[in-house]
Amino acid sequence: MHKRFMYIFSRLYHEAGHYASRHARIVSTLKIAIVFGLFYVHTWQRLDPDFGWHLTAGNYIRQHWIPSHDLFTYTAKSYPWINHEWASDVIVSWLYQIGGFIALTVVFAGLWTAAICLFRNKIKLGVLIVATLALLPYVSVRPMVWSLVFLALLIETINRKFKHKILYLPVLFILWANLHGGFIVGLAVIAYFIVKKRQWLWVWLLLICTLVTFINPYGPRLYLEILHTLSDPALHHEITEWLYFHLPRITWFFIILWGVGFVLYDKNKLKNWFGLGPIFLIASLSASRNFPLFVVIGLRDIDKHSQLFRLPKDLDKFRKAIIALFILATIGIIGYFMYISYLPLHNREAGYPKQAIAYLQTHKCSGHLFNFYDYGGYVIWKLPSVPVYIDGRMPSWRDPEGKTYMKRYNDILDKSSVRKEEFTRYNIRCALLSSSSIHRRLNNSLRADGWSVASKGNGAVLLMAPNK
Repeated sequence: MHKRFMYIFSRLYHEAGHYASRHARIVSTLKIAIVFGLFYVHTWQRLDPDFGWHLTAGNYIRQHWIPSHDLFTYTAKSYPWINHEWASDVIVSWLYQIGGFIALTVVFAGLWTAAICLFRNKIKLGVLIVATLALLPYVSVRPMVWSLVFLALLIETINRKFKHKILYLPVLFILWANLHGGFIVGLAVIAYFIVKKRQWLWVWLLLICTLVTFINPYGPRLYLEILHTLSDPALHHEITEWLYFHLPRITWFFIILWGVGFVLYDKNKLKNWFGLGPIFLIASLSASRNFPLFVVIGLRDIDKHSQLFRLPKDLDKFRKAIIALFILATIGIIGYFMYISYLPLHNREAGYPKQAIAYLQTHKCSGHLFNFYDYGGYVIWKLPSVPVYIDGRMPSWRDPEGKTYMKRYNDILDKSSVRKEEFTRYNIRCALLSSSSIHRRLNNSLRADGWSVASKGNGAVLLMAPNK
């Protein structure tokens, strides 16, 4: 029996390798199809908290052009809003109009797939699956994916020594600057190559690519918005994706895979410690939202390492069987982990205040609505006529007094005196809160003041002020 199993698994190893070498194009297509399928399922099931305001902003821009001030809040309605993702919002609006969430899912799953599969024909399927699973916590219909695709194109252009990059890259940066503020990462990569290559070509590339990014509706003011965000230390304490050392557990499969290759093949050269891989890994540890960028960079390192690693061709049946069993077991473990953690079959809007929104659609609030930060985008989408207190655009926005709107929001949650002052200032008569512990103090305080529960469900609670 032992010999029978050893024979089966050794033949499995042999035939799989033989088929892959003879049908490279079919295997490459299968890899892409598997990665796309994983991204499609996750994108279909997950609703990003900011999706609502992106969609509504895109609808507005298509009808009226780009607004000069905030449209969606009553707290910052005079704030000069710079939407560095305006073109992406227009695309989201257009796709949603012609095909609903299905069209959005197909296109954005395709973009996530392109970000890690572009020019990766020879990379192993197992590596792509590990990279895909590592990205799943970040995957949804969100503008971030544009930066991943453009970063992949930029790195590939640089690595292939494309002769006409001085013509090609400026076009890439014009598009990038209007689709997502992450274009600043691309400029930083070119600056890195100025130091590494010490050639005037890179200096000219950086100058030209920087200048063309001014071709946007905001001109140089676009950089001010990015600067305000990057220079705000409070983000690293208040927003989950900006926290230090806050990577999801499943991302460590990819980090370990990259790290093993680095230790085996790159650690002995000092210059490799200052390569893009280590730099982007450090950026990921400083803010979780940078991790997808590290995956795009790290895959190229893993691709290089895999070309250096070769199994002996004269493996005996026992070793072939062990390798085949290890691969199958690894796939099984990763698949199970994915199933129980990141691909639960649930309603896309689970965790969002559907019942509360339905109530507000038929029972108008007698004043303004105070809302949970994560609910802002959803309210803007479902109740566009109802202004919100705060949403996902505003962590670094400052009011005329120089205080961030996020700080005011947190003070309301923690300090009863600030809550009473703000609620009186804005005539807030409704509160849409999470029923979790983060809003327990505010929830209890409002109930003690006579506020009543109007709706409850999906982890949300809607409180209404007592009649005056």
